[in-house]
Amino acid sequence: MSTFTQTETHASIRPEIRFDLEYLKSLNGYLKVGLILLGIINVIIINSSAYAFGFYNFVVGFSLWITIMMLLLFLFHIPEKFYTLPWLPVEIGAICLISLLYFIASLIAILKPNAIATIAGLFGFITTAGYFYSGYLKYKQWKSGELAQGTMISRSTTTSTSNPNQQASAFPA
Repeated sequence: MSTFTQTETHASIRPEIRFDLEYLKSLNGYLKVGLILLGIINVIIINSSAYAFGFYNFVVGFSLWITIMMLLLFLFHIPEKFYTLPWLPVEIGAICLISLLYFIASLIAILKPNAIATIAGLFGFITTAGYFYSGYLKYKQWKSGELAQGTMISRSTTTSTSNPNQQASAFPA
């Protein structure tokens, strides 16, 4: 008896650009909104200290800009329209860069002899953890072969054939 398995995989996407608030109800949407809110809190904290124009402020501004842009892209289903582009590796790279910058900025802030800068450093570490978690989820999504947005559909068919004229052998092959 021989068995043959064929798997078909195709992307199930809607190629039009559209505004979709349902993305905000997904885990990735919650994470992006939460990271934006943490970034705004970080801006408020660091701007009330004597170190308002330093590296920490640059990192917060940079991360806010990137995260807001990614949120808008996903709200309007741009990755679904251009699903052949490597959205997940690009987003993973941006998240890794932001996580590293936040970690360095938080270390620098926490070592400053200022209570407000120390609080900013602690919130920076919380934000770093949020970005690490977001990057981990994106990495899992990428490794499992999923699309950044839309769904990948797989369908397997298995066919078994047997030859009635084939005699059973006394010795296994």
